[in-house]
Amino acid sequence: MIRGTLKIQWIQKRWLPKAGLLKILRNTTSPLKLSIGPLSWIQKNPDFWLAKGSALNIHGKFNESVKALNQAIALNRNDPSYYTAKASALAGLGRQYEALQAYDQAITLNPKDPGSLVNKGWTLFNMGNASDALKLFEKANRSESQRT
Repeated sequence: MIRGTLKIQWIQKRWLPKAGLLKILRNTTSPLKLSIGPLSWIQKNPDFWLAKGSALNIHGKFNESVKALNQAIALNRNDPSYYTAKASALAGLGRQYEALQAYDQAITLNPKDPGSLVNKGWTLFNMGNASDALKLFEKANRSESQRT
């Protein structure tokens, strides 16, 4: 449970402030309240879809999260955080191989992102591949050390 709590805290710190929705999310129990209306200008902002997808993911609504994150990716295919968030939702659905593909896309866009590396490592570990998971954890640790 500690890993899940840390993951949620990391999502809240890293992704949600991008769309300025952290305050709204703290005051709601339903991520569906983030819906703004049809064809709203904010819906053209990929970070809105990232925040919505992340909120849905936190609330365990993984299918809806994947849909929201696909919207973010359709609007901007060059942001690794969209792929990392989508991979997390796919892993929540038990779609591990698809999650690995999404993590690979995120890592291709940002090879030194410790979040993508660690999350891919956990997915591999949960699939029974501890040796490759350990390599990713070590790589993430080196990446984090270089950032500070």
